[in-house]
Amino acid sequence: MKTLFIVCCMLGLVACSKSVEERSHTVVDIVNGNTITLKNGLTVQLIGVEDTPEAKEYLSENILDKKIRFATDRSNTYTIKSSNQEVFAYIKTIKGVSINAELLKRRLSPLNKEYLTDSLRAFQGYVNEDMTATTSAGKNKEIPEEQTKLPESAKKTPEPRSLRQLVRIAEPCVFLIYSLDEEGNTTGSGTGFFINEHGLAVSNYHVFKGSAQYKIKTREGKYFPVSSIIHSDEDTDYIIFKVDIDQSPYLQLSEELPEKGEDIFVLGNPKGLESTVTRGVVSAFRSLHTKNDYIQIDAAISPGSSGSPVMNMQGQVIGIATAKLDECESCNFAVNIRLVEKNLDAQPD
Repeated sequence: MKTLFIVCCMLGLVACSKSVEERSHTVVDIVNGNTITLKNGLTVQLIGVEDTPEAKEYLSENILDKKIRFATDRSNTYTIKSSNQEVFAYIKTIKGVSINAELLKRRLSPLNKEYLTDSLRAFQGYVNEDMTATTSAGKNKEIPEEQTKLPESAKKTPEPRSLRQLVRIAEPCVFLIYSLDEEGNTTGSGTGFFINEHGLAVSNYHVFKGSAQYKIKTREGKYFPVSSIIHSDEDTDYIIFKVDIDQSPYLQLSEELPEKGEDIFVLGNPKGLESTVTRGVVSAFRSLHTKNDYIQIDAAISPGSSGSPVMNMQGQVIGIATAKLDECESCNFAVNIRLVEKNLDAQPD
């Protein structure tokens, strides 16, 4: 009798000790950008996620034919009675990656609040409409500490992706910077990128040097003013600043020093040619002010590329494109992003 129960349990003919939510399930179909079908026939709609082509592509690349676990919202708990039932839930990979959260953090889907009740706090960082610390007359104000820190999600190492995928994810996070005189006339341009959802951003110091005010132009063609300078280092040539924007997509900063010969790519605006991609490798490490404060790369950069993110093939920023040697072919340099990370707790200069 005991043997019969075990066999029946394995076949799903009787209730086992584990609930359906606690088991791992294989995803056999991506119905759309927020709905999947499991091998047992159950249809799962992702809480908080809208159906978009980008979300569907992400699901297809990351969980199709793979095992996941899911959990329903505590405020929407119900009994799963049929394998043909549709449920609303959060899904995680076996390694613990929250797919719902990843789709929102990567800006592959807008937030869907329809079934978001008990778990609203989990997504508050993506929907908070009161995030900016505005300034008046170009003077800096104290910025809440949480707005100058990197999110915990930005400290996890993502899996390698194709260059095409990485560029598509990174493009909304990179912008064109305009330096302006006191009359608002453009005096120069460069590149910058967001490093958290509160408008915290990074570029080269020389892009900002000598100008009275600054504004950015996003990939979508929208303009926003720079509201505060958080920290600047003229010697090493980087600057951390705050953009007056409600919510910003952002790039993840690498916590590891790249290896010599590692593949990298640069996304920037050389000569004002917006969202230009070049690729190459890490050529060497150079120590000018501190050990390994510059990374030598062979990816092409030009005037206007200053401040561009130099990224590895996980889409993490390893450096900030800053300079090139004119008489040395493919001898280009980036500020090591780890120098920036050390000064993220600074208050406005």
